Amino acid sequence: MSADPGSEHLTREDARASGDAATARPLRADAAKNRERILEAAEATFTAEGVSAPIDAVAQRAGVGVGTVYRHFPTKEALFEAIVTARLDELCEGTRQLAESDAPAEAVFSFLREFGRQASAKQDLFDAMDASGLDIKSACAESVEELTRGIDVLLARASWLALCATTLRPLR
Repeated sequence: MSADPGSEHLTREDARASGDAATARPLRADAAKNRERILEAAEATFTAEGVSAPIDAVAQRAGVGVGTVYRHFPTKEALFEAIVTARLDELCEGTRQLAESDAPAEAVFSFLREFGRQASAKQDLFDAMDASGLDIKSACAESVEELTRGIDVLLARASWLALCATTLRPLR
């Protein structure tokens, strides 16, 4: 991150990856768009070409310069972590939204369908990261814990509904 006023700011994920949470600030709109394009391009590039694909290929696919990629993600590992964290964050947001559902049992099945869809679509990417020796699971432990808590809420709500339905059925 440069000191000039027009520089792009670190996000929470960037700060976590660099170990500097105290300097995390929201991204400008154009920087946020660049970051999202980079993540999408990186995911597509690594899925198609493997994790050994050069950062230049990611930058070209995203339509940005290599320096912009490195400004957001100082290492390839930070980019891998950001890809996985972004997907986990989407799933976490899904659990929060589904937890508000008036149909808890359907919410659980809806989550499981989305989780299965994403896991299936991203399997090649995860396999490539695993084969390269990257410990994504440890790097994303915080997001995995948040996702686990969200799933627990969905299951608890669905279980409570099932228990109530079973308990009240004899009263009818």
